[in-house]
Amino acid sequence: MAAPEFSITHNMKVGTIVKNFKEVYGGTLRIYDKMNHIADSNEPISKFAEKGVPAAEKFMAGPDLKILTFKKRLLDSYGIVAKIADSDDKKILDEALTLKEVKSKSGK
Repeated sequence: MAAPEFSITHNMKVGTIVKNFKEVYGGTLRIYDKMNHIADSNEPISKFAEKGVPAAEKFMAGPDLKILTFKKRLLDSYGIVAKIADSDDKKILDEALTLKEVKSKSGK
């Protein structure tokens, strides 16, 4: 069986992206608007992408990607500000962790 995949496309809602991230990596993905508030889960990700998310593009995040690199890619490519917290959304995780390590640090 293939490993679960985490990706983002232009028309996905923030809530769907957050849910998919938790299913794949076990942590809580926080996406912020330009005022540094948590993005509305019912809105499409394209609303919060300062640089836009091209319709033909799919953002992929593999398990060996470090949290810092993941956040930097989102910011550099689309202008999306994100943080990763534990599964209970209580504590921001160390950016040196890989995405596959998120689950083990989340207590689940």
